[in-house]
Amino acid sequence: MATKPRSPNYPAFSLQKALEYARKVYATNHLHKAPRDVVAKAMGYTTLNGGSLTALSALKKFGLLDEDGDGLKITPDALTVLVESPSSPERARVLVKLATHPELFAEMQAAYPGSAPNDEILRSWLLRKGFLQSTVDLPIRAYRETMELAAAQKTLYADSGSDGAIKQAPKQEKEPDELPPDVGDLIQWETSGVLQMEAPRRVRAKQEHNGAWWLFVEGSETGIPMEEAVVMERTTGAAVVKPPPPSLPLAAAAPIAPAVEAGEQQVASGKFGKAMSYRLLATGDIGPKELGKIIKLLEAYKEALGDDSE
Repeated sequence: MATKPRSPNYPAFSLQKALEYARKVYATNHLHKAPRDVVAKAMGYTTLNGGSLTALSALKKFGLLDEDGDGLKITPDALTVLVESPSSPERARVLVKLATHPELFAEMQAAYPGSAPNDEILRSWLLRKGFLQSTVDLPIRAYRETMELAAAQKTLYADSGSDGAIKQAPKQEKEPDELPPDVGDLIQWETSGVLQMEAPRRVRAKQEHNGAWWLFVEGSETGIPMEEAVVMERTTGAAVVKPPPPSLPLAAAAPIAPAVEAGEQQVASGKFGKAMSYRLLATGDIGPKELGKIIKLLEAYKEALGDDSE
C-alpha cells in the first residue's frame, strides 16, 4: 500500500495560539507531569485524536511542553511567559527565543533575516523543501503571526548587554506641544472645534477649582477649561513677566464664569462698577424681536425688585 505523501513537520498554528493552550494546561495541571490525554483535556479536547495530537505537537515544537517519561509538563520558558508581567523584559526575551524554537521557523529566519519576504517567495522556498501545495500556506500564516509577536516584544528593550541581559528602552519625554499650558503662553480657546476668542491671548493666571484647572487670559475674567486650551506659542521664560496671583482668598472670590456651551453665543457682556458684571447668552438666531422680549423681561424684573425694596 502506497504511503500518502506528507509535508515536513511544522507547528500547526502560531505562538500566540500555542500560548493560549499552554495557559489552560498550567491552570489545570500547574507544573505537574500529566499523561497526554489529561493534558489534551486541559486544552479543551475530549480525547486523543488528530486535532489534540497536532496541538500537543505544536506546543512541544514551540518549547512550551516537555516530555517527562510517559507524560508532559509545562517548561520553565512557558512558565516565565505565563507568570511574568506583560511589560517584563525577561518575558520579552523568552518570547523572542520561543518564536524561532520550531526548527522550520529557525530555518526560515536564517534564510530571510529581518522582515519576511512576500508569500510567493516563502511558498517557493517551502515547496523546494518538500511541502505539499495543499498545505504550504499553513506554515506561512503561522510563521508571520509568530514573527509579528516577536517583533512587538523587541520594542520593550533597546539592546542586549554582553551578559545577554536585556536593557529596557528609555522612556520618551513628552513633546513640548503635549505639555499643559502655563502662565505666559499664548493660547486659543477651542470648544467642539469652534474657536471662542477673536484672537489668541496670553495666560495671566491659572487656578484649580472643584478638582479642575482653569486658565485666565489677559483682558478677560472668564475661566477657560485647561483641556480646551490650544497652545499657539510657548513663553520663553524671561520674555514674559508673570503677574502675581490675586490676593483675594479662593473661598471669597467670585465664582468662575461658566464656559460657553456648544450652540450658545454670547450676545453681550460687561461690568457695572467693580462689584458686578454680566453676560447674556442665547441659543439660536437672535434679532430685534427677540431682544425686545428680553428687554420686556428685564423691565418686569426691575419692577419686581423695586416692589421688594419698597
